[in-house]
Amino acid sequence: MEGEITKEDIEKNKWIAGISYIWILFILYWLVDSKFVKFHAKQSLTIFIAEVFLAVSKPILSFLPNYGTFADIMGVLLFISRIMGFIYGITGQVKKIPIIGDLSEKLPL
Repeated sequence: MEGEITKEDIEKNKWIAGISYIWILFILYWLVDSKFVKFHAKQSLTIFIAEVFLAVSKPILSFLPNYGTFADIMGVLLFISRIMGFIYGITGQVKKIPIIGDLSEKLPL
């Protein structure tokens, strides 16, 4: 992401960045012209992609031993990641969610 996120951008868009973590509101990435919102919306999109992958793979890979338990644990971790991102957004923090933040930087957006 080019350029720095300014304090003015953060103060103006805290709540928008926070709500980008609510289900599919990552679409705010394309709707709001804010580097701070884009930073958080991209992480939210990464979480959403992981959630879709888990939802699709669970019935397909259910024959693997303990895959259901693994998928359930991952689902809880992704939910916790959403809560962390929401808190980071509404408090104006430019912090990467562990693992998710690094993966989101690789998205070609």
